[in-house]
Amino acid sequence: MTVRHESSELATVSVFADLDDAAQMQCARSALRRLLFKGEPVFHQGDRPTRFHVLLSGWVRILQAGADGGLSVVRFVGPGEVFGSFALFTERGYPADAIAAADAVELSWTEAQLRQLIDQYPSIAMNLMAVAARRLADLQERVREISTQRAEPRIANALLRLARKGSEPRIDGGIEMLMPLARKDIAAMSATTLHTASRTMSAWQRCGILASSRQRISIIKPTELKRIGDGSDG
Repeated sequence: MTVRHESSELATVSVFADLDDAAQMQCARSALRRLLFKGEPVFHQGDRPTRFHVLLSGWVRILQAGADGGLSVVRFVGPGEVFGSFALFTERGYPADAIAAADAVELSWTEAQLRQLIDQYPSIAMNLMAVAARRLADLQERVREISTQRAEPRIANALLRLARKGSEPRIDGGIEMLMPLARKDIAAMSATTLHTASRTMSAWQRCGILASSRQRISIIKPTELKRIGDGSDG
């Protein structure tokens, strides 16, 4: 079912940010709106890509299956981000699962609709290239960390990246991350074991650097965590 949307829904999406209000509204009108409940799949690894997705609210985990069949989180998608987009331009299936990490709202377009929008508004293609470049730079940084850093700085940097993606200030000067996080998520995103991530984060909680409850993590001392991420923890 296709529904009408206000242009403001796309105004915060970088892929559509260069378009004027009328163009944003035209793009939004052609989209399919979907309510996602926590735990609901958006697509599965290996499926043939069929749609281009934009998240308006909530959070989506991007999970990849390993050789043993276990799933590891590789990325969190937050409000205003696109996902499942680049697989449309390949001959392969989706490289990962996309599962709602919290109740969410998304818009999506078919491949034919996306190509039509790109023909009409070439800036969409340029903005998609910018998204791809940022993700590549992030991947390169994570590979560098894995190659050169011990587990503690990697865990610190994973937490800081997630905080930049979505957080809000606390009255004590810290920041609270908005996405629901389990320690196994942090372990996967920092390329370490669950045991190491849990032991490290528990130590940081005892030192007052972190606080956590009900899958919400707060960074109480961001400067201290950045110092650890920079490798200057002594």
